[in-house]
Amino acid sequence: MKRKLSLLFGLCCISAIALAQVKGTVADEMQLPLPGVTVTVKNTKTVTTTDPKGKFSINAPSTATLVFSYIGYIQQEKQVNGSTLHVVLISDSKALNEVVVTALGITKEKKTLVYSTQTVSTEELTKARELNVVNSLSGKVAGLDVVRSSSGLGGSSRITLRGDRSISGNNQALMVVDGVPIDNSGAQATRVNDGRDAGDGASSINPDDIESINVLKGASATALYGSRASNGAIIITTKKGKQRKGVGISYTGGLQIEKPVFLQKFQTEYGQGASGIFSSSGEQSWGPKLDGRMVPTWSKDPADAGKTNAYVAHPNNYRDFYTNGTNLVNSIALNAGTEQAQVYFSYTNTDATGIVDNNKLKRHNFNLRASGKLGERFTADIKATYLNHDIANRPAVGGSSDNPNFSIYRVPINIAPEDLLNYDYVTGSGFLRQNYWNPGATAAANPYWAKNRNLADEERNRLTGFAALTYKILPSLSVMLRSGIDRYTDNGEFKWYNDTYIIAPSGNYQLSTRDVREINHDFLFSYNKTLSPDFTLSANFGGNIQKNNIVTTGIRNNSLIIENLFTVGNTNGSTPTRSIYQKEKQALYATADLSYKNYLTLTATGRNDWSSTLPKENNSYFFPSVGLSALISEMFKLPDLISFVKLRGSFAQTGNDADPYNLSQTYTSFQGGNSVTIGRDANKPIPGLKPELTTAQEFGLETKFLNNRLGLDFTWYNSNSKNQLLAITLPAGSGWAGQYINAGNIKNDGIELTLNGTPVKSKDFKWDIAVNYAKNNNKVLEISPTLNEFLLTTGGDFMNTVKIVKGKPFGELYSRGYVRNANGQIIVDANGLPVISGAQDVYVGNTRPDWMGSVINRFSYKNFFTSFVISARMGGVVSSFTNANIYADGVAAKTAENRDGFIFDGIFADGSKNNKQITAEQYWKKVGGRNTPAGEVFTYDASNIRLREFVLGYNLSGKLLNGKPFQSASISVTGRNLFFLLNRADGFDPEQVIGSGNATVGIEAFSPPTTRSFGVSLNLTF
Repeated sequence: MKRKLSLLFGLCCISAIALAQVKGTVADEMQLPLPGVTVTVKNTKTVTTTDPKGKFSINAPSTATLVFSYIGYIQQEKQVNGSTLHVVLISDSKALNEVVVTALGITKEKKTLVYSTQTVSTEELTKARELNVVNSLSGKVAGLDVVRSSSGLGGSSRITLRGDRSISGNNQALMVVDGVPIDNSGAQATRVNDGRDAGDGASSINPDDIESINVLKGASATALYGSRASNGAIIITTKKGKQRKGVGISYTGGLQIEKPVFLQKFQTEYGQGASGIFSSSGEQSWGPKLDGRMVPTWSKDPADAGKTNAYVAHPNNYRDFYTNGTNLVNSIALNAGTEQAQVYFSYTNTDATGIVDNNKLKRHNFNLRASGKLGERFTADIKATYLNHDIANRPAVGGSSDNPNFSIYRVPINIAPEDLLNYDYVTGSGFLRQNYWNPGATAAANPYWAKNRNLADEERNRLTGFAALTYKILPSLSVMLRSGIDRYTDNGEFKWYNDTYIIAPSGNYQLSTRDVREINHDFLFSYNKTLSPDFTLSANFGGNIQKNNIVTTGIRNNSLIIENLFTVGNTNGSTPTRSIYQKEKQALYATADLSYKNYLTLTATGRNDWSSTLPKENNSYFFPSVGLSALISEMFKLPDLISFVKLRGSFAQTGNDADPYNLSQTYTSFQGGNSVTIGRDANKPIPGLKPELTTAQEFGLETKFLNNRLGLDFTWYNSNSKNQLLAITLPAGSGWAGQYINAGNIKNDGIELTLNGTPVKSKDFKWDIAVNYAKNNNKVLEISPTLNEFLLTTGGDFMNTVKIVKGKPFGELYSRGYVRNANGQIIVDANGLPVISGAQDVYVGNTRPDWMGSVINRFSYKNFFTSFVISARMGGVVSSFTNANIYADGVAAKTAENRDGFIFDGIFADGSKNNKQITAEQYWKKVGGRNTPAGEVFTYDASNIRLREFVLGYNLSGKLLNGKPFQSASISVTGRNLFFLLNRADGFDPEQVIGSGNATVGIEAFSPPTTRSFGVSLNLTF
C-alpha cells in the first residue's frame, strides 16, 4: 500500500512539473510590447494570445516548445526552460509576408500578389473620425479620389480609382464588407423628383467595427467580382470574436466640433438698390453707400409698419446663420470566445448636428458576429448589422430657393439681423406668410424661412449580414457556402409651407419610400497543396447569384387646400409615383496561384457572368486575368543594402452590364383625376445590347532597402473601356426621342507611386513617413461613328455643360464666355460691355485633377503618438454658380471696386480700342446672374493643398494603469481639414461639389461653408 501511495505521489509531482504554468512577455525589436501574439504549445492544441501589455500565461510541460507567431514578424520557437520567458520577435526582413484580404474574401500573402493593392491603417479611423468613413481615406491611397457632396450630414461621397471609365454608367469603386457587396448609390434621392442626396452605403459603415481596409485598384485585382468591380474595390473586413479568457470590453467615445471656415468675402460699403438708388425691396446690393441715414423698413409684417432702420452694414449676417456643428459618438464592444466558438457584439450611438443647426442626425449601429467550429470539419460564421438613422432637414443642393445656403449668400449687407430673423408673420386674416423684402421673388427666400419652413425628415433602416458555412473535405480542400443580404428602406417626409415662392406658393407635402434589396448567394471551393518541395498550388472555384430589387414609391400633393395642414388628403390633385428596378446576375469563377520556390507566382483567374439585362445572345460574357510576380531578392543574392525586390505584371478584362428595361418597349401610366392613361416611353429599345468591356494591363515594382527602413512601390497601368452604353437623340420624325447604343472607347493610363520610410528608429522614438503620388491620363478615343461629342448634363444647369469629347479627357466643361476675335482679344459692344456668347459653347477646362498626392507622417515617443496628413489635388477646374450670383447681386467683396466706373480691356468689332466707361454694376450683371451667366468668368483652378488630418495622443500604460479596471487606454485630440496651404478657388472649397454623379465633379453651387473639425477621443479596453 505504501508503495502504491509513493508511486501515486511521484506521478503527481511529475504531472505538476509537466504542466507548469509558463508566463512571459513578448516585445518587438525596440522592446515595445506586442499585443495579440499567438502563443502555441508545439504539436498541441493549447494556445493563447498576449494581452495589451505583451504578457501571456500558458500551461505547458517543462520540456515543451512554445511557438510565437505574429503577422509581419518571423515566427519564433522557444523551449520552456523555467516558468518565465521574455521573447523578442524580429520583423520579417524579407517583407510583404503581410496577409491581405482580396476579392471574395480570399486571404493571400501580399508578396505573392500580381497587382497593386494598398492597405489603410484603421488606427486613426476612430480618432479623427468622419460620419462617412470613406472621407477618411482621402490622401491615404495613391490614385483614390474622394469628392464629397455639399448636402450636409450623412451626405454621399464619390469614390473613384484610376479615372473615369464609363460615360453614362457607374464609375465608383465597389464597396465590399466581409465578402458581401453593399449598395453605394448615393445619387438616388428619397424626395420625389428632386436631386437631394440620400446618402450612400459607405456612410452607413461604423468605423469602430472595422478590422481592416484594403483597396484593390486594377482590373486584375477585381476580376473575380466581374462586371460590377471594373472600377476597383474597397474591401472592408470587420471585427470578430477571439479566443480569450473572460469577456473583453472596449469603449470608444469621441466628440468632434465642426467650425465653419468662411472663405467667402463680402463687401460692406453698399446696400440695397440699383444704380446707386436705395430700394427697400431690392434683392441686389447696387444701392448707395451706407451712410447711416434712416430708411423705411423692408419688413412686410404689419407690426413693423412705419418702422425705419439705420442704413448701416451688418457684416455678420452670413456668419451668424451658421453655428458650430457637433458629432458625439459612444461605442461599446463585447468580445468573447473559446477555441470552439467566438462572439463579437457592438453598439454605437451617433448624435450629430450640422453647421445649419436644425440639420441633425441620430444614428444607431448594432453589430453581432458569431463564429466557431461545428465538429471536426465544419466551421460557421454569421453576422448581422442593423442601422437606423434619422436625418432632419438635410439641405437641398444647388440654386434652389429651398436651399437655405442659396438665400443667405445673397442677403444685402444693410439687412438687420433681428429683422432677418423675423422670417414670417400672421396676416390680419390669420394666415402665415413669409417675410421677405421682395415678396413673390422668382428665385429667392428669406434664408430663415428656407431653413425653418421647408422641412425634411429622412429615416433609413438598414440590415446587412451573411451566413457562411465551411466544410473541410480534405486537409487541403474545403468548400464554403455563403448567403449575404443588404437591405434598406428609406422613408422621407417633406413639407413646404404656403408662401414658399415659385416652388410651392400654395404649399406642398411629399411622402416617399425607397426599398432597396440585394441578395448574394455564393459557393467557393478552396484548395491548397504543396505539390513538391518546389511547387505549391492555391486554387479556388466558385459561383454567385446576385439579385437586385428596388421599389420607389411616392406621393406629392402639389398644393394644399387647408394651409400648412400636412396630410396626404389635403389636396385637390396629388401625383403618385412608383418605379421598380429588378436585375439578376449569375456567375462562375475560378482562380489559381502556382508558386515556385516561394519566389515566383503565376496567378490566373476567369469569371463568366450571365446578366438578365442583356439579350440572350449577349448575356454571357467572360472575364479572364493572368499575372506573374517574381521576388528578385529571393532569386538572386543582392547587396545588403537591398532588403526586398519584387516585379509584377498582369493582364485582365472586366466590364459593366446595363440597367434593366432597355431591350424591349416599356410603358408608363399617368393618373389624371379619376382616369389612368398608359403611354409609350420615348426611348427606342436596343435588342442587340452588348456588355461594356474594360481591358487592362499593369506593371509594378516593389523594393525595400536598409532592412525595411525605406520602401518604394511603383505601378504603371493602362486600360481601355469599350461598348459604352450611350443615350443618343433621334430625329423627331422617327417617333422616338432617343435610343441607347453601344459605342465609345475610353483610355486611362497612369502611374502610382508610394514611398515609405522610417528615418528615425530608437528605443523611445520612431518616425514613419509615407508619400503617395498618382497621375492618371484619360482620353476619349471614340464615342460613336456619328458622334464626336456626348452631353453628360441633360439640361437644367443655367451655367455649365459637361461633355465627353472625342480626343479629349473625360469631363470637359463648357459654358458661356467672352466673344473673342482671331487674335484672342475680347470684343465689346457699343456700350463698352463685353460680348458674351449666347450658348454654353466656350471651353473652360477639364474637371478632373492632373495629379494627386499626399504626405503622411507618424511619430511616437514613449507613450505619446502623433500623425498628420497633408494632401494635394492639383489641376482641373471648378465652376462656381455661387459666385456668378453673388457677383451679379453686388454682395461679393470685389464688387465694391469700380462702382464709379472703369474701362473694360477689350476692342470694338472694328478692331479699335474700347474707350467706353462702364460701372461695376453693369459689368457684373452682364457676366453674372442666375439665368445666363458667363461661366468662363467664374471658373477657377481647382488645385488645393491642405492639412487634411492631425492626431495627437497618449497611451496610458504601466504604473498609470495599476489598480485600474481597464487593461489599456488611450486619449487623443484630433483635427481634420485644418487649413489650406494652397487654394486657388475664389471663396469656397473646390472639393465640395453639388453631388456624386459623373457630371457634378468640378461644379459648385451654393454649398455651405467648408468646415474644420476639432475633437477628443477616448479608447478603453477592459
